[in-house]
Order: sequence, then C-alpha cells, then structure tokens
Amino acid sequence: DYVIGPGDEIHVQLYGKTNLSVDLTVDRDGLIAFPELGPIAVAGQSFAELRESLLREVDKRMIGVDASITLGRLRSIRIFALGEVFRPGSYTVSGLSTLTNALFAAGGVKEIGSLRRIQLKREGALVSTLDLYDLLMKGDTSGDARLLPGDVIFVPPVGARVGVAGEVKRPASYELVGKVTAAEILDLAGGLTARAYANLLQLDRYAGDRRVSEDFPLADAGKWTLQDGDLLKVFPVTGQEEGVVWLDGNVRRPGKRQFTDGMRLLDLVGGLEDLLPETHFAYGLIERESPVNRETEYLAFDLGAALLDGDATANIALQDRDKVFVFHRAYFREQPKVRVRGRVQEAGDYVFRKDMHVMDLILAAGGLLRDAWLQEAELFRTDPVTLDVTKIPLDLRRVMDADPRQNIAMQDLDDLMVHSIWEFKDPQRVEILGEVNYPGVYPRFEGMRVSDLIFAGGSLREEAFRERAELTRYAIVEGERRELQHVSLDLRGILAGEPEADVFLKPYDRVLIRRISNWRTDEVVRVEGEVTFPGSYP
Repeated sequence: DYVIGPGDEIHVQLYGKTNLSVDLTVDRDGLIAFPELGPIAVAGQSFAELRESLLREVDKRMIGVDASITLGRLRSIRIFALGEVFRPGSYTVSGLSTLTNALFAAGGVKEIGSLRRIQLKREGALVSTLDLYDLLMKGDTSGDARLLPGDVIFVPPVGARVGVAGEVKRPASYELVGKVTAAEILDLAGGLTARAYANLLQLDRYAGDRRVSEDFPLADAGKWTLQDGDLLKVFPVTGQEEGVVWLDGNVRRPGKRQFTDGMRLLDLVGGLEDLLPETHFAYGLIERESPVNRETEYLAFDLGAALLDGDATANIALQDRDKVFVFHRAYFREQPKVRVRGRVQEAGDYVFRKDMHVMDLILAAGGLLRDAWLQEAELFRTDPVTLDVTKIPLDLRRVMDADPRQNIAMQDLDDLMVHSIWEFKDPQRVEILGEVNYPGVYPRFEGMRVSDLIFAGGSLREEAFRERAELTRYAIVEGERRELQHVSLDLRGILAGEPEADVFLKPYDRVLIRRISNWRTDEVVRVEGEVTFPGSYP
C-alpha cells in the first residue's frame, strides 16, 4: 500500500528479447522514463498498482520481454511532530514511516502528553487519531497510519486520568477516553492478582472541595463510571490463614499442616519416630485464638499420657489455627555453663561440656589477646551446694602447652579471669606542652631525650621561644603524683645537638616550650571563591 511519489526509485529488470537492469527515479512531475516505453505517470499510485500497470504495458508494447518490478531507494519525506513531545520540530523520515516512527524521532511523548489522542493532520484536516494503549497493551497496529509529506503529528495534553493501585497486575495512572467504568479500567490494569480481595474495592474521588471514598465489590465495578482524579484501590486478602495447624519444637518435621474436622493432638504429632531425642513428654503447649474475643489462650497437654500411656482424654481435640509446641528436656532446666573474662577474643558465657578443660574454654573464646598476662590467670570455682568460691591460680603458658597439672578439667559455674600485662606494668609517659605543633602525652622509651619528645610533638612552632625551655620532674609517691624538680633547659643547645644540654627524660617528665614575648600574629581576612584575586588581606 506504499504510495509512489517524487524521489522514489523503481528498480526494473527486463529479460527475454531485451535484457536490461535499470533504476528509474520518479521526477518532480511524477513521471519515470521507462526504456522503450517513454515517460509514464506513476505518482499517487500504490506500489501494487504501479507494478501491475507497468507489467501490463511491458506485456502489451514489448513483445518477447518479461519484467521484474521492485522498489529501490525510497524517498525521504518531511513531517512535523508538535505538541507534548520531547523534541518538537520538523523531521526528515523515510517514506515508509508511520506515526510511531515520527514519535520516536521526536523523543517520545512527555509525561503530560496524551497517549490516547495522538492526531495525524494532513493539509489542515484531521486524518486519524492514534490510541497508543491499543498498540502497547493489545499489539494492535491498525491505527499506526503511514505518513505522507507535510503531515503533522500533534500530541495534545493528557486528558482525564484515574489511578489504579493495589492488587492489580499493572498498577498505574490511566488516561480516560469517553465513558469508562471501574470494570473497564481494571481490564486495562491487567485484572486482579491472585491476592486481591474481590469483595472490597475502594474508589477515592473529589466531590467539590472535599475527598470522598466509596466501597463496593468487584461484581458492581461495571456500575461505577470513573471521573478525572479518581483513585481505585484493590486490597489484598488478609494474611490470616484458615484451615491449618502448626507443629513446632523438638519434632522431626515442624511446620504447617492441613486442619481437618475431628483432628486431635496425635494426628498432628504422630508417633515416637516423629519426635527428636530428649523430648519432654510431661508438658506441651497449644497456643489457641479464642473464638469469643480473639485473645490468645494457652492449653497444656501431657504428651506422655497421650502417646505412651494411650490416655484418650490426653489426646486433645485441635481447632483451626492451633499452634502445638513440643519441648526439649533442656528447655526446663538451666544449661551448665562456664565463663571467661579479660584478655581473650570473645569473653562471655559458654556451654559447659563434659571433659572440658581450661584450654578448651580459651580456644572456644577465640584464643588469647596479644597483651594477655601469661604468668598467672585466676579460675574461680563455685561449690554447687554451699556456693563457696575458691580461687585457683593458673600458669597460662603451661595451660596452652596442655600441661595436665595446669590445664585442669572445668566444672559447671567455673569463672576464668585472664589479666592484661598492663595491670602489672605501669605504662611510662612523658608530656610536652606549649609551642609545638602537637602538644600532648607520649610514650617514653629507654634513652629518650628532650629532642626526641620535641620531634614527637611535631617540632617547634614559629612563635616558640628558642632560648630556654622548662622541665618539671614528677614521681608517684603513695599513689599521688608529686613534683620533685623544676629546671630550666638550654633549648638552643638542644636544637644544636649538644648532648650535655639534651638531657635524658624520666617517667612523668613534663616539658614546656614558651612563646616569644610580645609575639603578634598578623590579623588578616581570607577571601576565596569566584573573585579575581583570592587570598589573605590585612
């Protein structure tokens, strides 16, 4: 159905009495110069009509010659894409282009553009209207018309819209065309999902200066005509399951089971082979929702009486949504435990195991930290009857070597304390204050001098007084720090590297670097950013 026009190329192949292959271009007058036949008017014909007429002329006027007629290079046409498209303007497109090709060339439809009323105008008249919903949701291309030179594709602003939310397959905002019911818009949205609650749809709409809500079932959706701004909500079914019971605890196959009328406890639990070892038979629990006030109730049962003794009264009747719990024996007694504290990777409580030794507990805690004090740890042992506590000293070096005299067997309630080396060796510190870049407290090492401390403090600041410094010497006496000595240092000699001036430091020494007297820092302001001459100014 392609319409031939100026610029199109017709490929003609003649064979038989005359053999010739030629490409014929349609001129401005709509003519082609056909070999041996002369000018032939072709513009305005469809390709099918052109092919049929040319074959008829060849058969009539060129005896003994057959022809093959095909389309060659197609002409380009200029069209206009206007309105709510991303790139409105004039475009040169192929002669085979359709409305959708033009929309792609113009960057597509804006969010405020209509997808359902795209207009094709030709010589000022409305030729057709494209509804992209038919194309996108149904695959219907019948409205995607072929373009001609000078055609105008106009996308008007979007019309009335409604929203569909909740349990539909395509929740979105949909444009309305004409009278549309809630049932029709649900079809556009792909229908309801499997989780949708069909007995309750809710329609929110504007009524004058207020917003109102209307509820109705799916069966009545065809009775509700939608308006601009409506929001249709589809709710899910409730999460509450019906017709089920649950089994949990010390059983081999915990989980959900179907509930049937007349179902009893042993129908759910099964036999001994369905229980795990160490089951507590004397007590089990059923969690049940009261049908009267929906409060949770708990019913105890004797699994041993029902399963082992065959007591029919203990085989309790179950109700829909019951949850049955079968317990392990350990649930009703505190598990034996031991504790490790101090310098291990993971301090805390651990389950006591038979034949557990001190090294086993340390390894369970991730091992010792780097600063653990190996010479002595303490194991506090509690008598389970009298609750008296006994301290057992341990050599951790021999414990970690698995020496049986130190790596002793542990008992329930044992508490192991691993100390830090810093508890037994006070860290030595020295301090520098005043005009250095990083004043503060620093670790002291053996042979440390004043120059080492100045270097650790980031060296002297520009305003530092470089002639003298002050050293205050302290000592710890009866748990208190007391000043022992205050001396003046030859700072110039220290900076010059003179050993007699650069004294050795002792623990707790404090060095003070004073500021030059009357030192004054220039007062400046700083200008940065988009100025011609950024910088500091007095």
